[in-house]
Amino acid sequence: MSFLFPRPLEHPPCADRRRAGWPTAGGKYGEAVPSVDNAQTFWKEGICFLRTWGIDIFAFEAFDEPNKPVSKGENGESKDERHWGMYSATREPKYDLSC
Repeated sequence: MSFLFPRPLEHPPCADRRRAGWPTAGGKYGEAVPSVDNAQTFWKEGICFLRTWGIDIFAFEAFDEPNKPVSKGENGESKDERHWGMYSATREPKYDLSC
């Protein structure tokens, strides 16, 4: 994303009411494939990049929710949203969260 912003913004935009995350398991979301490796890449290249520019991010979601029921997406497909956490349900980090 550095090609979008060649230098830090003087007044970075607020990502108010936006959330960002990547599932570590479950079904595909379009071309996005859930996995721990892909979530780690998203964190390092997406979230960490935005943080270096001073942009606040609400990371979705902190912990896995194993008891959450499978839901239906906008297209009517079933989606498993139990694995969006940065931490497992037992509160262990699933990947390196440092930036």
